[in-house]
Amino acid sequence: SLIVIMLGIEEKNFLLYSLAFYLGVLLSLDKRIYAVATSGVAYALSVTLFFLLATHWNFSGGGKNR
Repeated sequence: SLIVIMLGIEEKNFLLYSLAFYLGVLLSLDKRIYAVATSGVAYALSVTLFFLLATHWNFSGGGKNR
């Protein structure tokens, strides 16, 4: 908890990021899933989806305190 406070990370974000990280660790243990995830098609799909979804991102911020 002290590390989270010092880094300025909200607890809900810390838990969400930890969950995603550990899910990735578990999925990487399966060789078949790892092979599909590291294929060229998966990388191309990831980059394409990133650019498509980034166009819908709200870059102006907008939290309660801003």
